[in-house]
Amino acid sequence: MPEPTPQPSPEKREHPVIMSYGETRPKEGGNGINEDAIISDDAERLYGVFDGMGGHDAGEIASAEAVKAVREAVAQWDTVVDEDVSDLPNSLGRALVQAHRAVRTAAGGGNMGTTASVAKLVERSDGTFAAVVSTVGDSPAYVWRAEAKTLELVGGDDDMLVGGELYIRLGLGLKPAEALPTDEEIGEIRREIRNATTEAELSPRAQELWKRRNIVGQNLGNEDHEPDPRSRLVELAKGDKLLLMSDGISDFVGEQDIASAAAGTRTPKELSVLLVESALATSQDKAQFRTTGKNPDDLSVVVVQIS
Repeated sequence: MPEPTPQPSPEKREHPVIMSYGETRPKEGGNGINEDAIISDDAERLYGVFDGMGGHDAGEIASAEAVKAVREAVAQWDTVVDEDVSDLPNSLGRALVQAHRAVRTAAGGGNMGTTASVAKLVERSDGTFAAVVSTVGDSPAYVWRAEAKTLELVGGDDDMLVGGELYIRLGLGLKPAEALPTDEEIGEIRREIRNATTEAELSPRAQELWKRRNIVGQNLGNEDHEPDPRSRLVELAKGDKLLLMSDGISDFVGEQDIASAAAGTRTPKELSVLLVESALATSQDKAQFRTTGKNPDDLSVVVVQIS
């Protein structure tokens, strides 16, 4: 009896590996209390940065309550899914609304708040990955696209312009008779500010918003209204990096510098530490403070990489 012809073994597809690292430090020269909180949980594939609002009572309590509420809200989510994932952004947005209510309860009638920049990674049965991203406030979320070599803002650009016509006019210094800018024009103004190092570099309208950039359009814990989270599904490929950070980082490290740092072969830990150290160095530069007018803040970043 002839021996059977050997059959080629099926090709094995290399399974992507998720690596993450989070770094958070209190601001230099402060009281030593860090009002930020982070999540960097590869087991649950849950990541987040929460910036307890400066000037509010107990910002560190607000951020801690938000972390706890978000963890509870997504605890039953599967990390590998077969079904349609198109509704997951709405689900994560609802989790942030629950976190807002938890912060309000913890406040007990007081005034505390936090931003939120949260991502939950999901894996489809075919091995592809997506990040469900939901943000409230001005803690930005970026994706570094390894193949395209581009940095993409995917959330966390809330400012006072999200408050409607009155706030847009106030934020841009518009007179009653002046026409409101289009969404595209507002987007360009925001891009100007994210890349600026001095007010002098900005257009007149961007300069007006620059002066009010510490006013956040919404946060978790706002006593006047519930937040409207900005949520989306972000496809991720091998080599891509997801970066969540507080404005303690983004105020002092512009998008071009963030992109340059992310473009290297650094590990998530190396990239996180580099961004924190860069922001810290710039925030302590007296000449930089005179030209930017930006105050040092707590520094937090979480980097997630698909390898």
